[in-house]
Amino acid sequence: MIELNWCTMIELNWCTMIELNWCTMIELNWCTMIELNGATMIELNWCTMIELNWCTMIELNWCKMIELNWCTMIELNWCTMIELNWCTMIELNWCTMIELNWCTMIELNWCTMIELNWCTMIELNWCTMIELNWCTMIELNWCTMIELNWCTMIELNWCTMIELNWCTMIELNWCTMIELNWCTMIELNWCTMIELNWCTMIELNWCTMIELNWCTMIELNWCTMIELNW
Repeated sequence: MIELNWCTMIELNWCTMIELNWCTMIELNWCTMIELNGATMIELNWCTMIELNWCTMIELNWCKMIELNWCTMIELNWCTMIELNWCTMIELNWCTMIELNWCTMIELNWCTMIELNWCTMIELNWCTMIELNWCTMIELNWCTMIELNWCTMIELNWCTMIELNWCTMIELNWCTMIELNWCTMIELNWCTMIELNWCTMIELNWCTMIELNWCTMIELNWCTMIELNW
């Protein structure tokens, strides 16, 4: 996938995505998100998450996940998915998606998605989703989701999911999804989603989500998630 390449994906470019900009997203701000704090999230810690460890997660292993395999997933293939294609998806295009645009995506808008609504989704509710519950979702369970199984999910299958199909999902269509629209999805608005707000979402709160908790999610645990286990 690195050979595909996340570096090349950066050449496509997350750097360009930063030119759109994740830097601007930092101007919104991931820095502010750090002021909220992604730094505190690091105090929780993505560093500790590395101490849990994405390296250990590789020892568990995304390499083993590659033994399942993201390589096999590439044999299914993210390359084939590129043959389907994320490149074609780029021909649809993440570039065109940028031409639609993650900027236009804000003009279409995740706010309108909120008119559909992520707010209504909150009225359904991510809180109710917590009442249903991401905890209950853990009681249903990401463990059970592993018992159902991401392996079974592969047996159901991300291949079958491709037979259902992300191609069919394109036939339904991410283009039609654009006709529904990720543009309208922007009329809905990541800006308004920021007006609702990723800050308010922090007031709902990613901090509260941390009070629910990504720490508790770590207490449930990415370690337990490792004990369940990838």
